[in-house]
Amino acid sequence: MGTIKWQDGQSWGFGCTFDGNDLFQVKVSGEECGPLCDRTPDCTHYAWSKEDNGTCWIKFGPISKRNATLSKDAWDMCGLSDFSLKWKLCGNKLDLYTLN
Repeated sequence: MGTIKWQDGQSWGFGCTFDGNDLFQVKVSGEECGPLCDRTPDCTHYAWSKEDNGTCWIKFGPISKRNATLSKDAWDMCGLSDFSLKWKLCGNKLDLYTLN
């Protein structure tokens, strides 16, 4: 069985995915997926695969690397937003998403 290959000192890795909590999906290269998440309000994490010539799933919600699951393809990628914290205003309640 394989393992998730987290990049040294980085918040992304190969051979992983995050299940559920999709905001949307879009066809982009793997290199564009993480930066797209960083530019998307409410995005806390993402997953990318070679499906359909490259698909990025922009995701939301409380997350950590421990939530990543092993993917079927070693070249799939997943990661957390580059921001270590994101705030989201929910009505009168302010929720803190920690990404460490």
